[in-house]
Amino acid sequence: MILHTVNQSPQQSTTLISCLRVAADGSAILLIEDGVYGALDNAQTKKIWQDHTSCDTDDTDYTDYKLKQASVKCYVLKEDLEARGLLNRVSQAFTIVDYQGFVELATEHHVVQSWF
Repeated sequence: MILHTVNQSPQQSTTLISCLRVAADGSAILLIEDGVYGALDNAQTKKIWQDHTSCDTDDTDYTDYKLKQASVKCYVLKEDLEARGLLNRVSQAFTIVDYQGFVELATEHHVVQSWF
């Protein structure tokens, strides 16, 4: 099991897209720092997830289709959301975790892959 951490905004970098291409069964994706912009519930972010997953739905839980199929769980760091004033704008497809949750995720997964 791999924990993928993405710290770049998907509007300014392709790190999230690269991560989505290789995320496999049992993996988790944690969006941190500017990567939290990839968890926003808006049209631009939705398009990124739709274009790079098998998602063919218009639902707000746009990460569900491919990622549930692959048993990939998506998380976003609460402190980074708060620092950017985005806490109330997150898609319901993401689980919000704090720093303690980040540590727990890191210990639950055998490998942590950072995408910079």
